[in-house]
Amino acid sequence: MALHKTQNDSVRITVDGLVQGVGFRPFIHRLANQMGFRGSVWNSCAGVNIDLIGDDSNVQLFVKNMHDCAPEHARIDNVTFESISELPDSQSFSIQHSEVEWHADNVPPDRALCKRCREELTANQDRHQHYAFNSCADCGPRFSIIHAMPYARQQTAMAEFALCNNCQCEFDSHHDRRFHAEGISCGVCGPELQLLDANYQPIAAQVVKNILSCSGQLLADGKILALKGIGGFHLCCDALSEDVIQQLRQRKARPAKPFAIMLRDIQQVQEYFNLDALESEQLCSSAAPVVLLPKARTKQPLPEQLAPGMNCLGVMLAYSPLHFLLLNAFNKPLVMTSANARGEPLCTQNDLAKEALGTIADAWLVHNREIVNRCDDSIVKIINHVPRLLRRARGFVPDKIQCSLIANSHKTILAMGGDIKNSFALTSNDGVVLSGYNGDMAQPNCFAQTATEIADFGRLFNVSPDLVVVDKHPDYFSSQLGRKIATKNNLTVVEVQHHHAHLAACLVDNQVYPESPVLGIILDGSGYGDDGTLWGGELLLADFQQCQRVGGLKPFALLGGEKASQQPWRNALILLHQAGMLDVPSEDDSLMSKVVGYDGFQAQLLIKNQHMFAQTSSAGRLFDGVAALLGVAPAQQRFEGEAAMGLEALAMEADWVVDGVMLPRCVFSLTSNNSLLQLDPQPFLVALVDYLNKGVEKALLAAWFHQSFVDSWVALIKHTSKQSLYGGRQVVLSGGVFQNSLILTAMQEQLENSGYQVYSHKQVPSNDGGIALGQSVIALQQLESKSCV
Repeated sequence: MALHKTQNDSVRITVDGLVQGVGFRPFIHRLANQMGFRGSVWNSCAGVNIDLIGDDSNVQLFVKNMHDCAPEHARIDNVTFESISELPDSQSFSIQHSEVEWHADNVPPDRALCKRCREELTANQDRHQHYAFNSCADCGPRFSIIHAMPYARQQTAMAEFALCNNCQCEFDSHHDRRFHAEGISCGVCGPELQLLDANYQPIAAQVVKNILSCSGQLLADGKILALKGIGGFHLCCDALSEDVIQQLRQRKARPAKPFAIMLRDIQQVQEYFNLDALESEQLCSSAAPVVLLPKARTKQPLPEQLAPGMNCLGVMLAYSPLHFLLLNAFNKPLVMTSANARGEPLCTQNDLAKEALGTIADAWLVHNREIVNRCDDSIVKIINHVPRLLRRARGFVPDKIQCSLIANSHKTILAMGGDIKNSFALTSNDGVVLSGYNGDMAQPNCFAQTATEIADFGRLFNVSPDLVVVDKHPDYFSSQLGRKIATKNNLTVVEVQHHHAHLAACLVDNQVYPESPVLGIILDGSGYGDDGTLWGGELLLADFQQCQRVGGLKPFALLGGEKASQQPWRNALILLHQAGMLDVPSEDDSLMSKVVGYDGFQAQLLIKNQHMFAQTSSAGRLFDGVAALLGVAPAQQRFEGEAAMGLEALAMEADWVVDGVMLPRCVFSLTSNNSLLQLDPQPFLVALVDYLNKGVEKALLAAWFHQSFVDSWVALIKHTSKQSLYGGRQVVLSGGVFQNSLILTAMQEQLENSGYQVYSHKQVPSNDGGIALGQSVIALQQLESKSCV
């Protein structure tokens, strides 16, 4: 970095990156004073500006120290220099007010309670003891309380809480860790707690310590509490009480979907789980996500009702002072699940929460600090020794995902994502901002809330889209919303194929920008294909502009349309029929009659009319069908992916050797249909039925399916390379199926052992929560390609 100075030894340094809400200006203030510089630091539309007046020879050392010692949560993307004239009143170094005109490029995410603030909560005589909104420059809400940038108190939900004298002294003292920490407060000047009964009337003396102890007693008595957290409400109850958990399931109409639990601190987690270093690191990180921990490593029994039929349990630490104090009062794990009626957005407002949760909660622990931006809990699963985000939300949103392809673009892209697990995206200078988790767009309130959040993001980042990108599926609600926004603002709409977007998102996640197309194995439930069928098990050859379908699973009929994704027995039926093992179904068929939900009369009609239904190559439906045959799929799936997750859990139980014999590998047959390579599971299904009839252990068969599935795709990759259809050695793995630990680990290891460079998801979900990232980059590249023609 070159530095050109004038004789007055004055320079302006502009720092771009995540430098708001992370204690960066106070850090610069301390560093400048330590090194003897005069001048000032302030927020500007370009980032953070630093005017330095002093010894020219020390400026480069200042910049080096700035990089080396920056606050933990800061990210410096770029540093530029400009010579300036010395300011007449610069006799010291100070923090100045932010510029009024502002273009927000980096908005800070919420940060979990730090160690020092947590210690203050239980410290006798400390003025922050028992204070449920304690924070400092290193921790506390950021994104969830921001109305507008720059990050200053008057632009947040804390604006209505004027600092008391003690807090003001901490704010003004450059020796204090709360120096210029915009969100600080205390029990004298900050937000207030209330504990209310089911009728929304106070039930405890409004003294914080009494409120918390009374809340703990309600939980001990088996009550369900609605708690207003950082980015939304939680529903919480005793995680060790089977009866209370079942009651919560009944009230919330959530019969089987796993609940996460929250524990006070890492020491309490270690009382219940054997943790490895990576799991501890993720739990204790500033993002404090829900981490999926193997049930097999529990030290103490936990109720099966928490995650029935699953092999993992979601665990998180108390990430806010309120959560910590409640868990400290209760002293046992708590169920901590998103507070919303089924299919509805996460509740954030006291009055709306009362209406939505009135039939669920027995009591309410609320406060008067506004949640400006809703943000659900993030979810991490460690697969093959790498933490991978399954849901990117609190602690990560709206941190920008870097993408060099966007750096020189002057276009702002709005990408609408998918319908399930929706997240939208906005491009911003040299990266992409992904929204939080918006749920199912088919739900009217989720649809409406997403429309509102798109407008809010536009205002927060001070951008307006020049182009709207949607999925090719003609019936996606996210696409309908995108077209509505485009029509209102007279914008062009670009369609991007679903699985192409998956592949592109994975490349950006890995910061890989290939010069030529790469192979991608994309495995999910479904996505609208270029041929009008529903894809879901695809081998693509693609880059950011073009995409060719090379091969995939042999298609089969979706018996009953959408019902096939809800009732796994339908997929078992068509798979057996297509494999030649079930010509005309009957009520007493020896195999299908054992499958939960099977209806022989209905099966006859479905097979007879199979030509009426859409064709699919869905890996997700294949998993559902096998799960049904192995008895781990319900008649009706109660949440997305239930059957496939049950199949993975069953496989985890397997002992690979039965009576001294290991099952032989069974690769799907490879055929060609109009130059399209197809994997046909027929040989596997024939063998599976034979093993079932022989009474082979179902857990072993589940594991054997996983291995056969992986072997088949690796064989397809090798065949593609051998036939010179693709000369490179790069393979992308994307789609929701790669949330399966067995599939991702085995496929990545086999491909790498065969000499391929494999890319899989890390910071961006492999499920539909990440496709908006891919959509935005593809659309931008295609747009720029056309403009160059």
